[in-house]
Amino acid sequence: IQVSHRDKVLALQTWNSIRAIDFLLSFPEADPARVGVTGASGGGTQTFMLAALDERVKVSVPVVMVSAHFFGGCACESGMPVHKNGNTVYSNTEIACVVAPKPMLWVSDGNDWTKNNPVVEYPFARHVYKLYNKESLVESVHLETEGHDYGKSKRMAVYPFLAKHLGLALSKITDENGRISEDFVTILVREDLSYFKEKELPALKKEAEVYETFIGSKSKK
Repeated sequence: IQVSHRDKVLALQTWNSIRAIDFLLSFPEADPARVGVTGASGGGTQTFMLAALDERVKVSVPVVMVSAHFFGGCACESGMPVHKNGNTVYSNTEIACVVAPKPMLWVSDGNDWTKNNPVVEYPFARHVYKLYNKESLVESVHLETEGHDYGKSKRMAVYPFLAKHLGLALSKITDENGRISEDFVTILVREDLSYFKEKELPALKKEAEVYETFIGSKSKK
C-alpha cells in the first residue's frame, strides 16, 4: 500500500514494523525469546522506534542513524513530530536508550551525523546502562573513514553481536578460516520483494482509508 511520504507516514511505517513481528512470530519455528532488529539510516530509525515500542524486541542494532543533533531527513523519521512534547525536545539518542538494559549495538561512521558517536552519544548510552549496572550490554562500532551505508564492514560488526545476544551459532556462517561468509545470502529481485502483485492489490485505494484501517486515524493527511 502506497501513501504519500508525509504527515503520519512514520506511524504507518512503525505499525508495519510491529505487524511484521506479528507475522514472523506466527511461524512455528520462530522463537519469541530471540527477536532482533537492525537497519540503516531510515531503517535505523525504525530499529530504535520499534525496539522502544515493542517489548518483544530483545536485541537492537540501529546503524548510521543515532545522533543527538539530527532527527532525520524526512517525515518518515521526524514527522508528526515525535521528538517534541511542548517545550521539551528529545533526541534520537534518548529514544534509542529507551530499550536499556536490553542489548544494543550502535554502528556509526565519520562522514554523516553519527560522526560524534564515540565522544557524545555513546558515552551517554553507557551512562544510561550504568544505571542498571549493565554497561556491558551496550556497544559501539565506529568506522571513521566510512560513510552512510550498511556496507560489508558494518555487517561484519553486527553478525557477532546478534549471535552473542540471541544465542545463535556463528560457526554456521564462518568459513574454514573462521571468517564470516555471506554465501548464505540470496539477493532477491524487486518483484520477489513485493507482497501484493498488480492484480492482487487490496481494496483500500484512498490514503485516508489506509490510515483509518491500519492506525485508526480519521485524518485525510
